Amino acid sequence: MIMIEQYPTTQAWLAVKLIALLVYIILGVIALNRVNNRKLQTLSFVAALATIYFMYSVARAHHPFGVFLPLL
Repeated sequence: MIMIEQYPTTQAWLAVKLIALLVYIILGVIALNRVNNRKLQTLSFVAALATIYFMYSVARAHHPFGVFLPLL
């Protein structure tokens, strides 16, 4: 961050990507944890995959809406 001078607080798309990364980590912990609720694990896994796709689209577009940008 220091070398390329792109801080999450100044670049909106970078801040969204960082927040999505935190969401992905939380969903991954829920999906991989040994919880008795199989539906919750499956839903967390699918949501984690969707979060990865969203982070990828934000990184490619350099826009906070990412994949949802064409809908605007």
